[in-house]
Amino acid sequence: MNIQSLSIMVPCGGHCMNNCKFCVSRMRADEHIFGKEIVSATNIPQSYIERIKYVRDAGCDNMIITGTTEPQQNMPFIDKLLFINWQLPKPFYNIAIQTTGANMVERDIENLSAWGISTLALSVASFNMERNWDIIQTPEAARKLSIEQLIGIAKANNMNVRVCLNLTDEFNPYSPKYIFQWANERNVDQLTFRKIYRSGMNTEQDKWIIQHSYSNESYTKIIKFIKEMGTPIRILPFGATLYDCMDIGVVVDEDCMGKKNLNEMRYAILRPNNHLYSSWDLKGSLIY
Repeated sequence: MNIQSLSIMVPCGGHCMNNCKFCVSRMRADEHIFGKEIVSATNIPQSYIERIKYVRDAGCDNMIITGTTEPQQNMPFIDKLLFINWQLPKPFYNIAIQTTGANMVERDIENLSAWGISTLALSVASFNMERNWDIIQTPEAARKLSIEQLIGIAKANNMNVRVCLNLTDEFNPYSPKYIFQWANERNVDQLTFRKIYRSGMNTEQDKWIIQHSYSNESYTKIIKFIKEMGTPIRILPFGATLYDCMDIGVVVDEDCMGKKNLNEMRYAILRPNNHLYSSWDLKGSLIY
């Protein structure tokens, strides 16, 4: 079994502070099919830990802390999770947190680094921070740190920074060269170009994505630039190629939900219902 990453879905106990206009979770009105949350910062059963060990023992060495909310909405859980990780016979060392940075302050990033998170994976929908906040519909009170501040604080705390560009039409005006220069000027380590997922169910999110997706012309230019200017490093388990391009590790993610390659298990997803799945939206993908 070849699992690229263990995705830990942080229990939220409520709604996300954001309301991203392309949010995958909000495309599903039946998210409750996965059952109630039974895991919390004060209740992490041994069976939950066994599922983490199961994925680690299968050879997976990447943990991504994520969720249907912003994971930093439950910092006590992250603290407890990582304390448990470091007690495992074979802990995860390559640990990332996937976030928009909403409501985060410097102390939050310092804590994440101290707890052992090695990568801040920052989801970005626009280079203009106010436009970015507007697209992900972050409350005014939670608009605290800019992209540059988030990156700078993470780097000051010896964290790697991966900027995940959710390919909206906000990026159409920028040439590929500009995008890589933007990343280099901010000391970004990795870039992911992520095609935004559409459910095909004509949801409000689908409608917004159709109107605001990155153009095919811009996408073609990005691919051409990476292939011409970059050096292939390796093919990842889910089929995408990792390149070095202008000293930045770059991946183009055309399958963020892991639907296209059925020969490999891109994700093992540990939900707060204490079950492990291989698909984000299919209850029948239960592993353990």
